[in-house]
Amino acid sequence: MKTKRTGFTLVELLVVIAIIALLMGILMPALAKVRHIAYRMVCGNNLSGIGKSMLVYAADNHESYPIAGGPGGRWIDSTRQSPAQIASWNAVKESEAYANHRSTITSCFYLLIKRADQKPKQFVCKGDFGATPMELSLFPNLGQTQAGTQYDYPDLWDFAGQPGSDNPQYKPGDMCSYSYHDPYPNPQNQAFPASPTSPPDFPICADRNPMIDQTAYGYWGGFGTGEQVTKPYFDDNPAVNQAFDPAKCLNASSHQRDGQNVLFNDSHVDFCTTVWVGIQKDNIYYPFVETKSCSDAKPRDYASIPTGRKDCGSGKSGPMNECDSYLVNEWQRFQ
Repeated sequence: MKTKRTGFTLVELLVVIAIIALLMGILMPALAKVRHIAYRMVCGNNLSGIGKSMLVYAADNHESYPIAGGPGGRWIDSTRQSPAQIASWNAVKESEAYANHRSTITSCFYLLIKRADQKPKQFVCKGDFGATPMELSLFPNLGQTQAGTQYDYPDLWDFAGQPGSDNPQYKPGDMCSYSYHDPYPNPQNQAFPASPTSPPDFPICADRNPMIDQTAYGYWGGFGTGEQVTKPYFDDNPAVNQAFDPAKCLNASSHQRDGQNVLFNDSHVDFCTTVWVGIQKDNIYYPFVETKSCSDAKPRDYASIPTGRKDCGSGKSGPMNECDSYLVNEWQRFQ
């Protein structure tokens, strides 16, 4: 008498495993794409919230966006190895915090935490590799305030303090994923900070500038010798201007170089697939080539392709006029 078979044969089991593997191979790229799109949306929502808090800040500060250190502040020695630190991370007074006249781009953002009720996690994009939200528990040596209470976020002046005095494992750029329009003086000692009165389509913030991004170093560091960028065609007539970037190496790294979320001065956020979205198709991540007025500048003057990394800070670069979009950030550690 024949008995019924109750299990799978080896061949049947191998066929099932092969089908599952095939389905996984088909679905995984699609799932990864959905995840990246979700990161992009969350990142855009973060920037939208930052834009709203900047308007709140400006309303209470003479219609000025955050500029750490005030009029005498300088963005100094912003290098990959050691971004400049403010004088005192946990100072009681602003004059003590910026006694060395040094400011970081992140300390500009941090003023929104101190004075506009923004939260540290708002400044971290999930697509930004290695970035981590600021937590006071990361700084065990912080101790207590002069009043004897535990430090809270509004008691500080930046996302991280001086190496050796708190937690040298972290730098301010590790905890802030976004770039900000450079409000500090350029090589001609002129400053052109953005403000609520700037044009509505003026870019204020965006994802990290790929030229100041450790995670982008691999594809941007070899610019001109590695991946090539086709030089765009520009015409003096803005209606026929075209800009294209086949290699996408000028785009932010946070979103697989597909583009970057950009916050404009009218508080709307767009995901832009090209960097030429400033006034007159200005490159938002690279400063204007020379000092010209907005009326004298031609489209080709604004939409320049960088030929090398900019040496940021110490007035070595910066916006050249009030129409020049130049979004910068602090370096982060490569993790």
